[in-house]
Amino acid sequence: MASYFLSKLSKSENARDLKFKTMVLPLFHSSVVLYFVWLDYHALTAVYTLLCRHRVILQSLYVLGLQYFTLWGQFLQQLYFVSCVLKDVLLYTPDKKLPRTKRCLNYLRGALFPSVVFPISVVMSINFWCFYNIDPTLWEDLGAFRDVIPLWLNHALHTNIVVLCVLEVALNPQLRYPDRKTGLLVPATIILLYATT
Repeated sequence: MASYFLSKLSKSENARDLKFKTMVLPLFHSSVVLYFVWLDYHALTAVYTLLCRHRVILQSLYVLGLQYFTLWGQFLQQLYFVSCVLKDVLLYTPDKKLPRTKRCLNYLRGALFPSVVFPISVVMSINFWCFYNIDPTLWEDLGAFRDVIPLWLNHALHTNIVVLCVLEVALNPQLRYPDRKTGLLVPATIILLYATT
């Protein structure tokens, strides 16, 4: 008799896990992608305003701002969450359709988040706010950023990224971690690319 109730309980837990996976995670991932679209709009508006006011800044943004580690972290996090949304959409397709795409997205998500996205967001947030609290002019060249980039945008670019990563870890406990070779090769490649720009 007890085994009957335990089997019913485990089936209900599996049903809850499936419901959570098919409803809450896609909602979270798609809302994060929409948040990033909204954030990109405001960040690009601020950059455009900055470039219109101060032509000298064009010289420091000679490679589209790729020397700023914030942009690298933001791009990688957006790439990860877009791949999560694509994976969530592909959950509703039959298993026999697009198996290679599903495997590729799983590999991309598994290689990006634990080895690059989470560490970069934590390091970037800690570094930025330590330097910003010591002396705000350490991170800006001409003092012009302070007039154009509001404090909420700094928080969105340097604080919320850690919150989103922690929420992803909390909501998605089935994250796949890459093997040692991939886990070392992917961050080394990103750091090498960043160092060469």
